[in-house]
Amino acid sequence: MGLQFSKLLTIIFLCVITCSSFQDDDEDEIKMWMELTMERVMRAADASLTSLYIMTSPNMPKRIYLEDVIDRIVLFTKYQLQNTIYPSFDPVYRVDPKKDLGSGRKKRAHAKEVREKSILTLYNKLHELVSLLAELLNIQVLTDTAVLHASSMGVAPFFVESVSELQLSALKLVTT
Repeated sequence: MGLQFSKLLTIIFLCVITCSSFQDDDEDEIKMWMELTMERVMRAADASLTSLYIMTSPNMPKRIYLEDVIDRIVLFTKYQLQNTIYPSFDPVYRVDPKKDLGSGRKKRAHAKEVREKSILTLYNKLHELVSLLAELLNIQVLTDTAVLHASSMGVAPFFVESVSELQLSALKLVTT
């Protein structure tokens, strides 16, 4: 399971890099790649959720808690939050040189509500992942690197606007 999850994450990162290298005149190709990328990201989120549901179930044997799988889930969640969710919900995190409005207040004043279904679905899955990671920390002692990544992931949502559910999950993670 860990090897398949690792391959899936590698494919997702390659798709994201490939999508960002398209020219502006290839809008159909960009749309197709974005759909493909979101489909793969959703599969990775589902795989992460499934793994954490199993790991946080009662009376699980110790051999279930694979460090590599946990580390990859933490890194995947952190990456998706920083590069997909935060820019979608808070314009301060967007990098768009064409529409540079200046300060954070100006950007937030011109912000629109997120309506894209795939982004909202991913947001719900990621906030559930953060909550399950908090439960996992109650059950299993993690490596130092996983705890560092999880704690930085738990603090970051408090600086982002419009992610209140994620902030509650992050509070649970940070206090654990």
